Amino acid sequence: MCPRDSVASNGKGSAVARVLIVKSINMKMWPLEITLPLGPLYLASYLRAAGHQVKVLDLRLSRGLGDSQMESVKEFAPDVLGLSALTVESAELHRAAERIRREVPSCRKVAVGGPYGTSSPERALADENVDAAVAGEGEAAFLHLVRAWEAGKGASGIPGVHYREGGKILSGGSPDTSADANSYPFPAWDLLHFDDYARAPRMCNLKPGRYAPIFTSRSCPYHCVFCHNVFGKGFRPRSPENVLEEMELLVTKRNVREFEISDDIFNLDRERTLAICEGIASRGWDLRIAFPNGLRADLLDETVLTAMKRAGVYFMALAVESASPRLQKAIRKNLDLDRASRAMEIARKLGITTFGFFMLGFPTETEEEMWQTIRFARDSKLNLAAFFTVTAHEGTELWNMVEGTDLDLPVGDGAWHYGRFRGNLSRLSDKHFARIKRQAYMHFYGHRPQRVLFCRTLGRVSLLYVPQAFLRKAVVGR
Repeated sequence: MCPRDSVASNGKGSAVARVLIVKSINMKMWPLEITLPLGPLYLASYLRAAGHQVKVLDLRLSRGLGDSQMESVKEFAPDVLGLSALTVESAELHRAAERIRREVPSCRKVAVGGPYGTSSPERALADENVDAAVAGEGEAAFLHLVRAWEAGKGASGIPGVHYREGGKILSGGSPDTSADANSYPFPAWDLLHFDDYARAPRMCNLKPGRYAPIFTSRSCPYHCVFCHNVFGKGFRPRSPENVLEEMELLVTKRNVREFEISDDIFNLDRERTLAICEGIASRGWDLRIAFPNGLRADLLDETVLTAMKRAGVYFMALAVESASPRLQKAIRKNLDLDRASRAMEIARKLGITTFGFFMLGFPTETEEEMWQTIRFARDSKLNLAAFFTVTAHEGTELWNMVEGTDLDLPVGDGAWHYGRFRGNLSRLSDKHFARIKRQAYMHFYGHRPQRVLFCRTLGRVSLLYVPQAFLRKAVVGR
């Protein structure tokens, strides 16, 4: 282990901290999807701008915290450990916290963040190895927390931070989600190697290749009952100029020619969408652009889709969820199904591969409503589709709706993964529900298989990975 230097100042009146940010993993997930971790990279750049030393470690690349990763951690000798995780990655997060705290004497404080820290702060802080849980977007809150700890103070009074005091779990209040999205420094791209991710299975089910994920906006103004509230419920877009500046940096400095745009709702502002697309096309970068996270389909029209095609868009996920008008209102998505269907047709004509996201098993959902969704998907112009099990996560409105009822709320390692079958929230029996999920895939992929075989981006879509991964989960009931 490297000896610690004497405490240094960053020139801003506070001590310099050595901060290790770790992206957790769920060892039981299949397939294991890996993309460059934007959250930790944004945290890293924000902390470095304040003068702190930061290292990022992605446990998904190494399939866990092994001895070689521990040697790297010991060499860095962090003062503070930040652990970022989805809820399904919480078990490995706690194992990493325990091991690092036990084997690295310099590590005095541990914080948990990401969706897990946002939705389950009490569960996270039940672990004595965790000192704080940061809810919501973590840049400002985590920086304030690091400063407080380096000054020998506690976490009291920091918005968005949960902590233990006197045997109780307390909170500094709601996280601040008002910051201008243009004010954040670009992610610390230099801390990870792009080629490590080029060979890994990707979120949008495309074949391996060098690419970069990017956020062009934060938060979503819609109030879907199943959704986390990490970024708030407004819409905070980055300006087209700011987005294009980051893309130019990645194109010229990192040799990136393919992007995954990971926004919750990239296309909410039509004029901004057109400005970004036209800015990309006018620069002649010859990019390939994918939207793996789901666009709002009823806000897409021919003008927007044509501009996206010119910019290099060749793959997009369209989040429909349910084709039942009753459920669209109940889950507060309120998608215009006719406009969404029209957008799928236009995208098909333009040669953009479309992947539909659907959810089955909502509370009160009937079998006929499930078949309404399946038929909509089957008869649509979508090239690909996935049918996910509705999953209630802690901290969401859906969780609050069903907590205390006789519906089965799974808890534990891997229980919150929407691709696995762990019971359902509808009134159908588990056996009946599993059979309908199997039939959903058979109906979609068995009806007009040419939708897949002749899609214009077939050479880039990993067909063996896409249908088999989801079909296997449906067939085996997991």
